[in-house]
Amino acid sequence: MKGTVIQWEQITKRDGHGKIGTPKNYYFIDGISREFTDIQVMCDCWNEVKNFDDPKSQIDYVKVIKPK
Repeated sequence: MKGTVIQWEQITKRDGHGKIGTPKNYYFIDGISREFTDIQVMCDCWNEVKNFDDPKSQIDYVKVIKPK
């Protein structure tokens, strides 16, 4: 899967009066027909598809929150 693309989409519902709902995130991997709503699940699936048995080769998702 050389050149595989991982895509992120965020959908936010609007009520037509300027009020915005809670956004929902979706993640997609080229060549996989599955839709992910959790980035950690997507990373786990990618590691499984690529048969990454070596922890040095696996991708890990780490969320970092920086104060403003």
